[in-house]
Amino acid sequence: MRGHHEAPGERFVGRNAIGPFYRWSMGGTVTENVPGASFAFLTDSPSDTHWQYTFETVDGGTLVTESLRKHSPQIRPVVFLQDISGARDRPAHLENGMRTTLERLAAKFENTK
Repeated sequence: MRGHHEAPGERFVGRNAIGPFYRWSMGGTVTENVPGASFAFLTDSPSDTHWQYTFETVDGGTLVTESLRKHSPQIRPVVFLQDISGARDRPAHLENGMRTTLERLAAKFENTK
């Protein structure tokens, strides 16, 4: 994703990976962008997931919260892709991915001070 310059309604292509070999791209639409407060987007079908990041100033830094909300039920092609990618425990996989994202954000911004 390009970053914080997108306006609501703008489209982008995000890239993702599970393990060393399984990679994919997916389109999304920015749904919210309030600099310093929040950024959110909705991924295209079949994922139909709304991702949101909120930023809150706290003593000594910024608290970043990442959340997701599914807009459609799980469909067989997505389950098939989870099977071949090895991500069978979807909640645990998402939690680990969120932790990685937040750690990368912290590393990037803590090193720019």
